[in-house]
Amino acid sequence: MGRIEGTVKSHSRQHGYGFLLDDNGEMYFFHNTQWDLPIPPCQGLRVEFEPVQTDKGMRATKIGRIYRKKKEN
Repeated sequence: MGRIEGTVKSHSRQHGYGFLLDDNGEMYFFHNTQWDLPIPPCQGLRVEFEPVQTDKGMRATKIGRIYRKKKEN
């Protein structure tokens, strides 16, 4: 499975983890060590990530910025 887009659903700075929601409504757990952005996680922020199936459920890894190609004039 490749990279997918989603939104930060919740994040606990105190505990160091949070949850992302993809565009199909599936929830992904993430740990702060997988956060590769210069800004902290905040509810509603759009991100791109690699989903991984674990024995505890779906997990988001390599969380980063969404890059869009510039439109040609």
